[in-house]
Amino acid sequence: MQCLIVTQDPTLLAVVRGVFADLSIDLELRREAASAVDLCKTRHLDGLVIDCDDIPGGGEALSKIRNSPSNKSATIFAVVNGTTSVESAGTLGANYVLRKPVEKERLRSFLDLALARMEREHRRYFRYPVDLPVELQTATGETISVDLVNISEGGMAVRLNRKIELQGVLTIQLKLPSTEERTFNAKAVVAWTNPSLAGLRFLYVAAESELIFRSWMDTLEGQFQFRQSLKSGAQGAR
Repeated sequence: MQCLIVTQDPTLLAVVRGVFADLSIDLELRREAASAVDLCKTRHLDGLVIDCDDIPGGGEALSKIRNSPSNKSATIFAVVNGTTSVESAGTLGANYVLRKPVEKERLRSFLDLALARMEREHRRYFRYPVDLPVELQTATGETISVDLVNISEGGMAVRLNRKIELQGVLTIQLKLPSTEERTFNAKAVVAWTNPSLAGLRFLYVAAESELIFRSWMDTLEGQFQFRQSLKSGAQGAR
């Protein structure tokens, strides 16, 4: 999982790094509130630790990150130090609030409570690389053939085979790899585009597609974990 800490406090950083490392959670650091907000505008994170009172603009950053499209559901730990109350931090969007000095055992107990939620969010946003043809249908009925680049429970990225401007809500038809013919049907909105790629966020998944899609995602997760175990084994043998 990928998490972010926003702080200039070396003591807090050391405690958080130690606890997160024990659970094999990657932790990035930002020392300014503005740079953290900019990062969260374009990237989903599985969890954030925000030093509200000892970073200029920390409380405002918490609110902005909570309301950013990419991190509305991310788990946020707010750290307060006498200026921001526990209630205020919760109102700003924190799921958990800790007071300084943060003790390792208390942070670990909060993190244990949050892990299931964080893992669900990681699964929702984690993009599995996949190369499959996809058919998109526009609101005007035009059918556009593209190639799937990656997919998550929340959306997909596709490669455009010709110069075209995708926008608005699209209908998706994707034939899933199986011995039996299975088609994933959904509606999605265009979240971002560049000259060769487009990101789509799912709005609706057809009822008949939900079970087969979840089953396929379980298969992709199993394949990913298997590759990771092989990689870890190869590195350990060196």
